Amino acid sequence: AALLYRFRLLLHMDAVARGNGLYDMAIVKAGEGVPAMAHKASYVYTVFLSTVLSFTGNKAAVGVFLQLLLEIMVILVFYAGVRMLTGRTEAVCAMAVMTFSMDFCGEMFRLTPEVFYLVLYAVGILFLGMYGKRATMGRLLLIGVYSGLLGYLDLAGWALLLPGVYLCMNGAKTSQEKAWKYWMRPLVPIGLALVVMAGLCTAEALCAGESVGRILSEWVGVYAKIQGIVIPAGPDRATGMGLFVSFMAALAVFGFWFQEKQKQDIWILLLVVFSVLDMLNMGALRYEIFLTAIWGVLAGIGMTAMRVEMRSEDAVEKVPLKELVVEEITLEDETPKVQLIENPLPLPKKHVKKELDYDHQVDEDDDFDI
Repeated sequence: AALLYRFRLLLHMDAVARGNGLYDMAIVKAGEGVPAMAHKASYVYTVFLSTVLSFTGNKAAVGVFLQLLLEIMVILVFYAGVRMLTGRTEAVCAMAVMTFSMDFCGEMFRLTPEVFYLVLYAVGILFLGMYGKRATMGRLLLIGVYSGLLGYLDLAGWALLLPGVYLCMNGAKTSQEKAWKYWMRPLVPIGLALVVMAGLCTAEALCAGESVGRILSEWVGVYAKIQGIVIPAGPDRATGMGLFVSFMAALAVFGFWFQEKQKQDIWILLLVVFSVLDMLNMGALRYEIFLTAIWGVLAGIGMTAMRVEMRSEDAVEKVPLKELVVEEITLEDETPKVQLIENPLPLPKKHVKKELDYDHQVDEDDDFDI
């Protein structure tokens, strides 16, 4: 559905690629390459786009079609991650919002790194879902390494550590681990992400022939200047779509009363971080489509929360008691009648008196004294 809808937009809209000059840098020129950039996500996207143009020719329509494929990839990967992390209904709802959102579809005609970076971010959500399904040390290390990589490309990558640390602490709490393990486990992805960030900066410094401090100062300089505080973006620029998604997400509050549990804590953390980044207008990326994806998950959480039915005492199935059968006993005669049965055992033999016969006659008066 997302693919057909975007083909329809290509046929009925002016497919003119717009951007912030990255397409001009990506155009393949003889003896020239992609210039270095302080924002690493923009640089990687430009190199990726330039590589594609080297096979297809310098055509802007190729960039638009590439953006279309990247959006489809985001929807598929994000669905897999949300399904493992939160649930199937939430993942389907997020897919529906991203499929028909005007903000998301509009990125197809902008040759900017937002969609490309969102694909990488969706892979990180997938890693979080894998760890949420089965918490192993290998998957925890993978989250730390990947968070450091995304953090090197853009500041928003460090936000991936928030749900990672939450899953670590929540898993340690439910497993009743020792206190030092409870606090040490979340430090593993944080420390590993910092090591990966330092390693990438060192590698870049060696390749560019500059110091590590200069590379870090350039990275910080991208986000140091706040370009002006603006109102953070909502679910979608279309009023009807935005109100509907917001209403569905608000249903999760009432659903919490019904089932006395909630699944939106991770997504609320990400929503706050991206709202702040979008409000402060920091960096080279716009985070509207990130907010659209998160709002879609929250709308799915609200939908699943409302389908839980309340249980009352009247709804409890009553188990019927068994009827007691009382038998009336009447005694016709107080004297019990005893019925004798024939003795099955053999009777003793009848005693027969025998007279002793002696060879010698004995006087009957003899007392047999010895």
